[in-house]
Amino acid sequence: MPVTRVILILVLCLATDLPGQVPDSLRPAGGAVTDSSATQVGDSSGTPSPVITGLGSLPSPGSTVTVLTDSAIIFSGYRSPSDLLGSLPGVFVIESGEGGFDRLQSVHGLRPGSMVFLADGLLLNDPSTGLFSAGIYPVAFAGRFEIVPSGAGALYGPGGVGGAVNFVSRGIRAVRPVSGIQYSQSSYGYSTLDAAVTQDVSRRLNVSVGITRPSYDGRYPNAGVDAWKARVKIRYDMDGASVYVTDRLTRWNRGLNGGISAATPDTLIYDRIRAVVENASATGTLVRHDLAAGIAFGSEGDSAALTMLDLQFSSNTRRYIDEAGGTGSTGTPFRDTRREQSTGFRLAHSRRLGAQRVSGGVEMRNRRLLEDPRVGGHRTVQGALFARLELKPFPSLSLFPGARLDRTMDLTRFSAGVDAAFTPVASVTVRGSASRSHRFPSFIEAFGIQSVALPLTVNDAERHDLLSGGVTIGDSGGTFFSADVFHRSVAGAVTLDSASGTGQPTLAFRRAEESREGVSAHARLVVGSIMAEADADLLLYGGDVTYRYAPRWSLGSGLYFRDRLVGGHLDLKAGLRGRYFTAYDGGRLSRRYETYIPSNSRVPPAGTIDIVLVAGIGDAFIHFIWENLLDRDYFMEVLYPANDRSIRFGVTWSFLD
Repeated sequence: MPVTRVILILVLCLATDLPGQVPDSLRPAGGAVTDSSATQVGDSSGTPSPVITGLGSLPSPGSTVTVLTDSAIIFSGYRSPSDLLGSLPGVFVIESGEGGFDRLQSVHGLRPGSMVFLADGLLLNDPSTGLFSAGIYPVAFAGRFEIVPSGAGALYGPGGVGGAVNFVSRGIRAVRPVSGIQYSQSSYGYSTLDAAVTQDVSRRLNVSVGITRPSYDGRYPNAGVDAWKARVKIRYDMDGASVYVTDRLTRWNRGLNGGISAATPDTLIYDRIRAVVENASATGTLVRHDLAAGIAFGSEGDSAALTMLDLQFSSNTRRYIDEAGGTGSTGTPFRDTRREQSTGFRLAHSRRLGAQRVSGGVEMRNRRLLEDPRVGGHRTVQGALFARLELKPFPSLSLFPGARLDRTMDLTRFSAGVDAAFTPVASVTVRGSASRSHRFPSFIEAFGIQSVALPLTVNDAERHDLLSGGVTIGDSGGTFFSADVFHRSVAGAVTLDSASGTGQPTLAFRRAEESREGVSAHARLVVGSIMAEADADLLLYGGDVTYRYAPRWSLGSGLYFRDRLVGGHLDLKAGLRGRYFTAYDGGRLSRRYETYIPSNSRVPPAGTIDIVLVAGIGDAFIHFIWENLLDRDYFMEVLYPANDRSIRFGVTWSFLD
């Protein structure tokens, strides 16, 4: 998009103050509303049927769950959903340096793929790899993010030992059309554009459509990204019930350069002209289709009563193409296609029983790997029963026990845990958690990768035993201090190591006994219009840990001015933020095999500082972020250098037609 057009958009935003959806934390005192999932635009033509509360949410997630509404999202300066997870205790976000589109998460130093992602409660992780790139989901389509911590996450998906993230699609009521535009751009051709419109077609029927286009030219050769993401949601509201259909289609084209070649001298790694990439010809495409439909029933007598039936169909086709054979290869053309399908349903119910709340349900999925020359065709049926309680034996004590029984790949495993929260006074909360959960092997782990990695000799699930505790002092909306400690032991942890034997693949999946423990702390100090934040994570490894996927220390801080100015019309957040991490082993995600492969190179320590400015003016929100202000050279995924100093700016604007 030409710069003049962007400037024109910014001028229009600055000059416009239209009525519409304003996130809750941006309203003046006394005028607060909840996030956009509950927003309703009034009209004298009639009263719309109410949207069922909890549609798309996890059944009875409990008070231990972090909920990010759109107000928190806008002021975070995010690029993708992965950015929103970095502030959570024990979560370390690994950047690939490719425009911020491809980021993975390590939770408690576990291999990426130990967290489950869901859309309206339905599983998104790929069956063959166990991974899901959060950047595929359009942020503008989510009204809220529900983030379940480690331990309890296993109750919502087969393998959520590191937690669960649920994207809840928007549920806006709009008698008149409501449109939204998000645009952001930065260096090396980075840009994202999202446009959406929502309207009540009738008193009961609402339709929302949107499209997202991210693109990136790349700092290094063959690193470009060009993608399209389209979505539609249709919701029909009846008295006491809501029916919905969502459809998301993603097409992703990208260059797969494999990072900087090991033959490149250290002095030239960050030289975008003279650095040599591993592969200057390989490209990849992704075509993903996610279709879901469901119905939810509520009860006027019990606001917590909710019955949900959800159906899901998901197809995923990835292609790896290298017609030239790649840098340093024999030049033999190579094509690889992987096709996956997943169908299933979830039936869940929650209700109050006196002062308590109970929820439970059943889910089943048929997951198939239709085509993969490296692994072959495989099929598994996943079935699960789950239940969770919210107990309040005393006014100041809440207990959240839960259990899940999974059956898949001829394995049956029982996971259970309990979270507790004790609030002796209004400003102090003490919490604790104990759980035993399981992560089932992916198809690639169970069956290996042809010519690359040998399969597991024993196909079994990892067992995770987790103990954690913590305290929060203060108001989460103002000054507060929060700290958590944890100890995790992993029996049968799946790891990659060198294979033995002539003629065998270079790697092999094997099992190990591992342990991890650590401390996470987060603090905020608010004095008038000045807000200071700091967070720290300490991670210690034990047992038979071969590779450390996250650093021993990771630190973050921020110093901001935050206030409403110009008679309350300007909501401004401006200041500095920084982060630092110590050295760790890391690894690299093989784009050809979609497996996170350990590396012999270590990721050195690094730190960066950004200037952040986010301003809300009416219904427009403008962000200006000067990233890597000191122009530090660093990488977080081995030999995928992060971007140098650059400016990223954009606008988010919601308005009535």
